[in-house]
Amino acid sequence: SDREIFFAFIVSYGLWRSDDAGATWTLVSKELPDTALALAALGTNPETLYAGTMDKGLLKSVDGGVSWKSASGLSARTALGLAQDPRDARVLFVGTGSGLYRSNAEGTKWTRIGLADKDIMTVAVSRANPSRILAIDAQGRVYRTDDAGATWKK
Repeated sequence: SDREIFFAFIVSYGLWRSDDAGATWTLVSKELPDTALALAALGTNPETLYAGTMDKGLLKSVDGGVSWKSASGLSARTALGLAQDPRDARVLFVGTGSGLYRSNAEGTKWTRIGLADKDIMTVAVSRANPSRILAIDAQGRVYRTDDAGATWKK
């Protein structure tokens, strides 16, 4: 929600933060693994960050990225695509090697909303129609739902 705060993860160089819309950057931590491919900051609290990794699953930080631990309730080993719900920035969608999941607002419970047999690489949620979600699997196939994940079309 703060348009001045940006985060950037650079492999082998760590997680960086800018508090002035990118004019200057400060190293936050080198604790995030180099296998991180996706990063999301909760719009309601820039100190809460999520990182999707290729081999350590979904990681969560509650101290602005200084320290990281596994996100509770999600056991997937790969978590590559991250997107926030435009209706509620506390809700996160994550594409994993075993489908697409949606968190509750507290980030403590994850519900699979489809594509259970798919290796989901990226996900996007429409701002104009948040019930429309697009997901792309590891083979490049695009899936779409217009009912928040109840049914999917290829």
